[in-house]
Amino acid sequence: LLKGGKCSQDLYNICISLSAHMISMALGITLEQAEAKAENAVKSNAAYSKFSEWISAQGGDMSYIESEICSHDSKMLEVISESEGYIASVDAELIGKASVTLGAGRVKKDDIIDPLAGIILYKKQGDKVKKGEKIAAIYASSCDKIAEAEPLVKSAFKTGANNIEQKKVILKTVM
Repeated sequence: LLKGGKCSQDLYNICISLSAHMISMALGITLEQAEAKAENAVKSNAAYSKFSEWISAQGGDMSYIESEICSHDSKMLEVISESEGYIASVDAELIGKASVTLGAGRVKKDDIIDPLAGIILYKKQGDKVKKGEKIAAIYASSCDKIAEAEPLVKSAFKTGANNIEQKKVILKTVM
């Protein structure tokens, strides 16, 4: 998102909304003005520049972020829909268990997080899906972990014949 990459509209809206609320409170400006500032910061690359500044100030290694190491070293499997219809539900608990299986989460506090592991969900509740269409991508440092996580991700997606109304991503703001 910060480097002009693709992201879902939901993620973009959440990030802009959170940023706008923080900017509004910090600068004492309206939410609309703050939202415009947040969007401009992303479009102008100012947000990415500030992110780089923060990483460097904390002794972080920007070369890791700049190199996009994950896209080169991780293994990937695309999860394909086995049916046609509408996504009736996506079981977050199963996605979470799959993430832990891949190494993207912890069971115990001292478990190591694998920076190459993760899941991208291409579909959400209410989306139309065709048989054979990509619904998710699974990433890990080993094919064994992917093979173990795949059935969890597949079973997390339930399809139905009827369209389900998509829920709002941001229900309300509590101040």
